[in-house]
Amino acid sequence: MWCKMKEPKFSKVLAKYYIKWFQDCCESAAYCRERGDKRALWYLEDAKRYLTLIMENWEAIEFFSTGDNAFIRPSVLPKQFRDY
Repeated sequence: MWCKMKEPKFSKVLAKYYIKWFQDCCESAAYCRERGDKRALWYLEDAKRYLTLIMENWEAIEFFSTGDNAFIRPSVLPKQFRDY
């Protein structure tokens, strides 16, 4: 049985994975669609959720995906990224 994904919430330690997960959902949807599998729609819904998260947090994803930025103390981060 297929389990529907909950709305993803941004996490700085997962920032470097969101774009990959979005791409994986798109590829899975295409694969399922080619085979007539109804799960293609579920993968497209998940891709849409990831795309929304990516668009809303683009600058943070770029910042926290670089090096070890996701693990820097919040007090040392640039001001715009301290609330993540």
